Amino acid sequence: MSADITEGGNPFCWHDVFTFDLCCAARHGPGGNTECWDEIFTSETCCSSPSSGWTDEQIERQVDGRQPTTSCWEDARYFLSTSGDPISEHPALYDESNLQKFCCYPTAFSSQVCWGGGRDDGSVMFRDSMSGEDLNFTAHYAACCLPQLRELTAAEQPPEWVARSLDRDFAAWTQRGPFEVEDLAEAEVADAAAAAAELESDVPPKAAGILKLCRFRIRGSQVLHCDFAKMRYNNLMHAVRNALHIFQAISPLPDLDFLVYATGC
Repeated sequence: MSADITEGGNPFCWHDVFTFDLCCAARHGPGGNTECWDEIFTSETCCSSPSSGWTDEQIERQVDGRQPTTSCWEDARYFLSTSGDPISEHPALYDESNLQKFCCYPTAFSSQVCWGGGRDDGSVMFRDSMSGEDLNFTAHYAACCLPQLRELTAAEQPPEWVARSLDRDFAAWTQRGPFEVEDLAEAEVADAAAAAAELESDVPPKAAGILKLCRFRIRGSQVLHCDFAKMRYNNLMHAVRNALHIFQAISPLPDLDFLVYATGC
């Protein structure tokens, strides 16, 4: 039984490229465009008005598909209004799109006022597993601001463009593997020895002694890593660490070890 196609459909469904016209226009037939649907977003819940098929459970779920639902931004408005910061009265933030842009730009400030970072009733601020340093984003940020990432991680197969990129990046390594943890340890030792040798050579002082390999280890909820201070491209290492914490919040990662080669970037 097909849903009644109501002009505009359910606004909770539409985000980025996903629109009523793309997914529900009459030219797609009674079931809509099958490329738009998954187990949460269906023609029954999206092509009709919310009262025609959108359940309370679906409205309340923070993110389980491509669009953050209202509870994300109800939470953000609550934390903002009770933050005690004057920015809560800024007229620009009355607009929903401005609120989302502000809250989804991760800083210590936005994490505190939008997601309650540091508050007993708020979202826990992520910390570096090695140093305890605040990473300036919370689990609420990961859940509410990156819905498409959650959709990608839940998919059985990656999009074609992701698969092509991974194949290209790993092509040089597939003939050398498989690798064991012991191989990673040996590579780390060799890299450290090479860096130490540079200190005794004619390599310019600023370049000497810099590690080229950084080992990351996932152990439960922890993201362990090398000493970033010894890496030339430590901003890249920080970005990798932050991304791993976000992945952990969206879809827990298995225990694993890998090396990032950071030179000539």
